[in-house]
Amino acid sequence: MASHAPSAARSVVCRPMPADAAPCDHFGETRVKDVLFAGTLAFVMVIALSARANLIAFDGSAMIDPDSWMRLNRLRAVIETGQLVHTVAGADAGQPLSLHWTHLLEGVMLPFVRLLSPMLGLDGALTAVGVMVGPLSEMVLAMALCWAVAPLVPTRHSRTPVGGLVAVTPMLLSYGLFGVADHHVLLVALVALACGCAWRAALRPALLPAAALGFWAAVGAWLSVESLTYSAMAYGGLGIGWLTAGTPAERRRIARLLLVAGGTLTITMMGAILVDPPTDGILGVEMDRLSVPFVMAALVITTAAASMLITAEWRLPLRLTATMLVLGFTGVTWILGFVDALRVPAEVMLTSGAAGEEAGFDWNRISEMKPIGDAYDFVIHCGLGTMGLLAGACALRRRVSGVAMVYGLACGGCGLLVGAVHIRFSIYAAAMGIAGIVLGLEWLRCHTALAGGFRTAAMMTLALAALSISMGAAAARPPDTDHTPLKPCPMRDVEATLRGLTGEMLLVFPNDAPELLFRARSVRVVGALYHRGHRGLNLFNRTWDAPADQARTVMRQRDIHWVLFCLPQAPIGEVSGAESTGASISFGNLMTRGTPPDWLRPAQPAVPGVYTLFEVQ
Repeated sequence: MASHAPSAARSVVCRPMPADAAPCDHFGETRVKDVLFAGTLAFVMVIALSARANLIAFDGSAMIDPDSWMRLNRLRAVIETGQLVHTVAGADAGQPLSLHWTHLLEGVMLPFVRLLSPMLGLDGALTAVGVMVGPLSEMVLAMALCWAVAPLVPTRHSRTPVGGLVAVTPMLLSYGLFGVADHHVLLVALVALACGCAWRAALRPALLPAAALGFWAAVGAWLSVESLTYSAMAYGGLGIGWLTAGTPAERRRIARLLLVAGGTLTITMMGAILVDPPTDGILGVEMDRLSVPFVMAALVITTAAASMLITAEWRLPLRLTATMLVLGFTGVTWILGFVDALRVPAEVMLTSGAAGEEAGFDWNRISEMKPIGDAYDFVIHCGLGTMGLLAGACALRRRVSGVAMVYGLACGGCGLLVGAVHIRFSIYAAAMGIAGIVLGLEWLRCHTALAGGFRTAAMMTLALAALSISMGAAAARPPDTDHTPLKPCPMRDVEATLRGLTGEMLLVFPNDAPELLFRARSVRVVGALYHRGHRGLNLFNRTWDAPADQARTVMRQRDIHWVLFCLPQAPIGEVSGAESTGASISFGNLMTRGTPPDWLRPAQPAVPGVYTLFEVQ
């Protein structure tokens, strides 16, 4: 008769940490198959969700993101010229548009494009590779998070939801869908790797994790310098460990880790600039991409680490004073050296209502750059981050020092605040929330005060709440009543429509400009949504928001003779005779309603739901 006693080989023994134990007493590494499971689950779920949303198409129209089309435009120019091209022709009031992105992601895509080009042609290969960047980025993020939390979550039971959480979190999913070739999800993955390396460096007396921290932080900065805001928190965590260390030997060890991490960060950044220099060359100063100022900032970290190593024997007040003096001196020197460069992004991104061609563009018109507006927005974008912060605090409250706990809560709170002020950055809060949920699941699994059945039920409740709350809020959000969204029109055949307009400048909605430039290379556009192209954006703004008669005057002055627009299936509302001439309604409102002003003549019969070319009379 078979025994009903549990097998010793299959039983899971939970040994909760005592309150005064170091985290490394419960240290567990993730096996390769566990990391691959998390990544595969995320990839499969993203593909399934993309298919459910009818985003997977096999007619060349699967790219759904303007940034993705613009990235393909620049990568095509790089391949055709054999040089590091920084601009896209004809995208800024008809002039070349300089993009602030580095070439790292394009460099990863390039070998696959080269491989497929003989079979699919260059444009087909670019599209085929581009559509898979999003799902593969989600896969990489799930694997990075699974690896990063391994020191505190040694069992696969608690790590199982990582792939699912990455796949269904609304903000992460929006950047990781099939047809999106964007770098933001990869940025979060690199920050997760940097934080995982910092945690391992704190737990183990080895320099390799510290070097890996510097390397991944530098790669993240190469992809986009916005990641440094969050990678710096990992360096700060090691600094907190140095301040609270009980012995000089421990302080020296942590200072050496910081010195190695800072030196690796500096050297890797320098290598990245040599490989992928800014627009103005290796010594060019650009604050919206990796350039010399950020190498100097890495040197500030390295200098502070050297000071911490020298003062490891000193008492706390003297150590703290010396470190603050070094940071203050080097920091002020950095600011004085790059004060002119610091002013440029602020001027470019400034929201301004001033008249004139050089006026600023209102970036709050772009959905991903808006602040959170209501409770739905908060739950969708910061709900998971808030849940994870609370769950992680419960899990770590007896496993780290009080100072470290305060620092961790402050970092988490700053992440939520930045995500609330600027929706795009809520992806970092979401990843933080996933890590916190996983820590909370492990805490529940090892909670000795809970009975076995109740413990399992609590874990299931937390996991299901994390999986469903943000997605449910996104699904239940009331529709925006301020405007009726237009049904997207296919742009596959637009090249035939624009044949014969070589060199002409078209007024087209900025979101449509990147795909138009990819498909019809002979034309120019008024503007696209990139901060280095603010002149073209402002020109579009002046035309689109002006009364129709004034818009006509602006277009004539700037030699804009053509408008390409997708009319709605049926006119929205009624327009009086006076409004149709542009006396009291904006040009953009007329076009959005599907009632173009009478001075626009269709170059071919206007068909609702299809891009129509209009000539300005």
